[in-house]
Amino acid sequence: SVLSDDKKAIMAMVDHLIDEHNAKRIYYLSGPSYMHDIRMREDGFRERMKSRGVAFREEYIFMGNLWYNIGKEAVDYFLSLDDERPDAILCANDYMAISVCEELCDRGFRVPEDIIVTGFDDVEEARDIYPMLTTVEACPILRDVLWKLLKRRNEVKN
Repeated sequence: SVLSDDKKAIMAMVDHLIDEHNAKRIYYLSGPSYMHDIRMREDGFRERMKSRGVAFREEYIFMGNLWYNIGKEAVDYFLSLDDERPDAILCANDYMAISVCEELCDRGFRVPEDIIVTGFDDVEEARDIYPMLTTVEACPILRDVLWKLLKRRNEVKN
């Protein structure tokens, strides 16, 4: 099998948000923990946040579904936390990041000026939205397999 190094890629994204954007409060929109690559991304986020010494609590992680329909629920959750609003929301994939961007914009936030949103996978749709989404390209083979699994999962639910 072919695996990209998702853990290191998420760690690099956290470093980028801290070093280049001075982000001090970063929240993470994760996905189903039974998926190895998603678990590795979340582990990388958690480890890097702690090693960099920035504010971190387990509540900063919200379990998403890797799909477009999670934005409202995730933004509701993140904005309900007692802390100040996040400087950035790092998403485990681009589909969730797109929905978070749309929800934040609908609420009057400016992305990335007010809250930075990043994705992962570099899907084609992420290139066509405004504001432009910062994303990490995962292995194309993994992206295609994940897309097929998500489509099949959603077809079974409907």
